[in-house]
Amino acid sequence: EIKGVGPALARRIVTHFGDGLPEILDTTPERLHEVQGLPRAAAQRIIAAWRDSSGLRELTVFLRGHSIPASHARRIHKIYGRDSLEIVRSDPYVLARTVAGIGFRTADRVAEKLGIPRNSITRARAAVLYLLERMAEEGHVYTPIDELEHQFGSGLDMEPALVFQALEDLMQTGDVVTERERAYLKRLHEAEVMVAERLRLLASGP
Repeated sequence: EIKGVGPALARRIVTHFGDGLPEILDTTPERLHEVQGLPRAAAQRIIAAWRDSSGLRELTVFLRGHSIPASHARRIHKIYGRDSLEIVRSDPYVLARTVAGIGFRTADRVAEKLGIPRNSITRARAAVLYLLERMAEEGHVYTPIDELEHQFGSGLDMEPALVFQALEDLMQTGDVVTERERAYLKRLHEAEVMVAERLRLLASGP
């Protein structure tokens, strides 16, 4: 449903262009102005809605091609809009960051198929977040940085030194905090600081 375009006006558009309407919307959407009685603002809303839906269709096809349920496409599209497919192609690890049920390993397979190098900084940043999340699931608030290096080299087939550049980038974006050779997910660092402060207050009381 598009604001300003009721059933009568929609029928007029379809009647005017017939079966060629999808191609016209894809290639020469300005031709909508040929339809008598179609306000310019409504035409612009139709064009914008078609572009958005086209992006969703393309993203759905892309995900299916990588054995990812098409049901995830709408959530990704809601976050990134018409640029969703371009964003996912350039950094498939956004799938793991934004969609519950898609993990690093799945995103990593997509990245490999797209030709993203194993030692790319994009993969390194995603790997650090993946390792920190995995450690958190096991009950650890932080991960020693040398353990991240070890996991890069032994578990992920990556250059261990990439850990430091990835951590620096993730600190800049506010995803990670480092302290005394330890790496924390920001939310866990904040939780640890809060607990320590409350314990300090309790200890200083009567």
